[in-house]
Amino acid sequence: MKIAAGVGFICAMAFLAATAAEPKQARETVSVPGLGELALAGPFTHRNLAVYVFYRTEKPGREPAYITLEEGIKSGDVKITEMEQEQVGRLVVSNNSDKRLFLHVGELVHGGKQDRMLQTSLVIPPKSPKAPIPSFCVEQSRWSGKKEFAAARMIAPSSGMKQSNLYRDQGAVWHNVGRYKRSARESAGALTGTATRPSRTSSVHEELSDRDFKKLMSGYESAMADITKGLPCPLGLAYQPVVKVGFPQQSRHMADE
Repeated sequence: MKIAAGVGFICAMAFLAATAAEPKQARETVSVPGLGELALAGPFTHRNLAVYVFYRTEKPGREPAYITLEEGIKSGDVKITEMEQEQVGRLVVSNNSDKRLFLHVGELVHGGKQDRMLQTSLVIPPKSPKAPIPSFCVEQSRWSGKKEFAAARMIAPSSGMKQSNLYRDQGAVWHNVGRYKRSARESAGALTGTATRPSRTSSVHEELSDRDFKKLMSGYESAMADITKGLPCPLGLAYQPVVKVGFPQQSRHMADE
C-alpha cells in the first residue's frame, strides 16, 4: 500500500488546523467498514504530532491493483488537464496505465490555468482516455498558463477548506485559502524563527512549497519514515495533535491509502 504518500499527506495536514486534544493509547484492534477488524499501532510522536498505523496481521493474497496520482503522473501514465473549454469546476484525467487510479478528495494539483482541489474521491478505471473530475479553485487571481497539471502531493490542509468543499462553495474555499495562507506564514515564521514574508500569489500551493514550511515538513517526514517497518500489511494512517506550548493547535483528520 502507498503508506509513504500517506505520511506526506498527514504531515502537511497536521501543520495547521483548529482544535486539539491529547493523544490516547491505541486499542489493539479497530473495526473499519469494508475491511473488518484491523490492528492499530501507535502513537508514533514527533513534536506536536501523533500518528497511528492501521494494518492487517497477515498479507492478502495479492496487492490491490491501483496507483496514486503522484505515481501515475511521475510514470507518465496519468495526466490531469484543463477541459477543452476550460472551466474552474471541472478537469479531465487520463489514465493510460493498466491499474486503477485512486484520486483522494481534497487532493491538490498545481499548474493549468490555476491551481485546483479535487471535490471528491474517485477511482478511474485502467485505460480511461478522458474522464471528467469536479474541482475547486485554490488560486483566485490567476487564469493563465498551460493546460497540464502536476501533483502537489498534498491534501487541502485547512479544515475550513474541506468544509467549503463539502458544501460546494467556491467563495468559501477562496476565503479559507486566504485564512490558511496568513496563519501558515505566521506559524512557520514563529516555529523557524524567521521573519514572516508576504505572499506573492493567491494559491495555497505557495505556502506548501515555502522554504520554511518544507524545512518543518522534512523533520516530520524523517521522524515518521520508518513507522510501518515490521508491520505485515499497513493499510492507512490517522493523526492526532499533541498540545505543547509554542505549537499551533490542530484538528483531527484521517488519510486512508
